[in-house]
Amino acid sequence: MRIRKSGIFCMLCMLILGIGGCSWKQNQDMAEHSESFFAMDTYMTFTAYGTDAEPAVLAAEDKIRELEELWSVTDKNSDVYAVNHSSGQTVTVDWKTAELLSYALDLAEETNGALEPTIYPVLTAWGFTTGENRVPAETELAELLEKVGYDKVELNNDQIQMEPGGMIDLGAVGKGYAGDEAGWE
Repeated sequence: MRIRKSGIFCMLCMLILGIGGCSWKQNQDMAEHSESFFAMDTYMTFTAYGTDAEPAVLAAEDKIRELEELWSVTDKNSDVYAVNHSSGQTVTVDWKTAELLSYALDLAEETNGALEPTIYPVLTAWGFTTGENRVPAETELAELLEKVGYDKVELNNDQIQMEPGGMIDLGAVGKGYAGDEAGWE
């Protein structure tokens, strides 16, 4: 008895569909847990699957909130707030903040300042974090831009120093970096 090529193809398709169907059924029975919350000025939804789905999602949310406490520009207890209000004094920060700032400074250098972690004075003038939205005058922007520049940040281990009036905002890199480094303890 000869089996045609089309018959072999049909049998392979049925085998693949059968295996895929079993896998699909197993995934349907798998536990799922989702949490939605607002953190780092972003609405987030985390979903995990498996027997430890709920504790995994809750641990991820806790980690995000922990990092937000370090990197918030508006939380008076955060490392970033301390740096931004240091009046040029050296600030000791958590190693996670120092590592993220180092990463941001590397990206700024690689992009010739296209990603600029010291742009916060300009963002504030526009009202992005204050809620007082306005269009700053060109002279004001020119003055603020004199304080901007990743080369104006001194980072030495966990010590950060900026020129008076200089400010950082790590929001552009913090969320992605936090996700990449979710194993931080």
